[in-house]
Amino acid sequence: YPNNTITVGGINYLNSKYTSSNYGINTIDIYAPAEHILSTIPADICTSQSYMVNSDKGLKFRCECFQFGDEWIYDTEHEFNGYHYKSGTSMAAPYVTGVAALLLSVNPDLTAAQLKECILNGAEEILITVGQGVTQNVKRLDAWGAFKYLMEFYPYDYLVIDSDVAYDVEHTYNIDADA
Repeated sequence: YPNNTITVGGINYLNSKYTSSNYGINTIDIYAPAEHILSTIPADICTSQSYMVNSDKGLKFRCECFQFGDEWIYDTEHEFNGYHYKSGTSMAAPYVTGVAALLLSVNPDLTAAQLKECILNGAEEILITVGQGVTQNVKRLDAWGAFKYLMEFYPYDYLVIDSDVAYDVEHTYNIDADA
């Protein structure tokens, strides 16, 4: 993959590889939660009993719900109209994207390589089970760790613009690593 790409694997709440996730030291850069993640689908899918089709794979998703009188009855994965629990690396990747957006909101001048560096070096090292008793040391996404790394190596100097005067503002960041 290009140097500015982050490959994401999925883990469950037990820090085991999510069943459909890829794995490997040279394959995956970082892991993020991928199991039973509350996500959105178009609400009309829920109430119309229609299908949402993944055009790339031809897979169909249908809300398992039905109307009983004035009430809607949902399956256990349905939270409420438009919200469902879903699993897979498609649920893990947005976590990494969210951390990237957080870091860019603090320092919009980061390059793609610097952004990747902050995310990967701020990650927590964990041991995951990849199958049949086999374990692997990997990096688990850590938003706080990525933020601390950013503030240590790529702090951003804000320029405050007053109506007539522009001046630099000095910031002091006290980051308690044990918090």
